[in-house]
Amino acid sequence: MLDEIILNHDTAMMYCADDEYIYREVLESYIEQSEEYFTKLSITVQNQDWDNYRIITHGIKSTSVNIGAEEFSAEAKEQELMARDGKYDEIMETWQEFQNDYRKAVDTARQYLEH
Repeated sequence: MLDEIILNHDTAMMYCADDEYIYREVLESYIEQSEEYFTKLSITVQNQDWDNYRIITHGIKSTSVNIGAEEFSAEAKEQELMARDGKYDEIMETWQEFQNDYRKAVDTARQYLEH
């Protein structure tokens, strides 16, 4: 579990053509997309639909690195690889914590936009 989500601005700028306006747009998109992802994560775990869980966590991994949330992106990658490798018991043990960290990432993005 991550104590806090750190947004690496330098990393984010690499993905946003060194443009702060684009970065803010990417953050807004990240926040908007999160509600759909939160719902889909819960549904895929409930239905044990591990292929779609892998796809969703892959998307979260990619969008998280785009906003500079490198540590959280690595956590999402771990979830993706667990789904790929059939480690479903590990997913069941960790997905709630992962979802909580995702909420922290979204909250951090919101806080950034407020400044």
